[in-house]
Amino acid sequence: MIIVTTVVSAFTIAAFHVDLEWWYRLGFIVLAGICPVGLAELATDRVELGKHSLTVVSTFRRRTIPRADVVAATWGKGVGISVKLADHSWVKLPTVAKGDLGVVNTIRAWIKRTSKLQDPLS
Repeated sequence: MIIVTTVVSAFTIAAFHVDLEWWYRLGFIVLAGICPVGLAELATDRVELGKHSLTVVSTFRRRTIPRADVVAATWGKGVGISVKLADHSWVKLPTVAKGDLGVVNTIRAWIKRTSKLQDPLS
């Protein structure tokens, strides 16, 4: 995303030094305005694994899911990570790393570890 922002900014600056149609310049200005929003989203999206809850922060929203409600985590290529809840609904998590498989494995380990903390006999 940083590379895209840099390229769009460079084209926006170049658009004013080259004889282009007005709508090309307007298009580059709009893209240059949108790119920082994407960078802000990229910087703020995260998944936090706490001792008793899973917190999903996406764009400017925060959702906390109690550990007792989290049943499983799954991942599919091109689909991303989803968490299955006790009521059989699914929550799609934001992409927070290049390797979603590593993130889903971490969530699965968290589910196993915290379920043993809740039920020490298992």
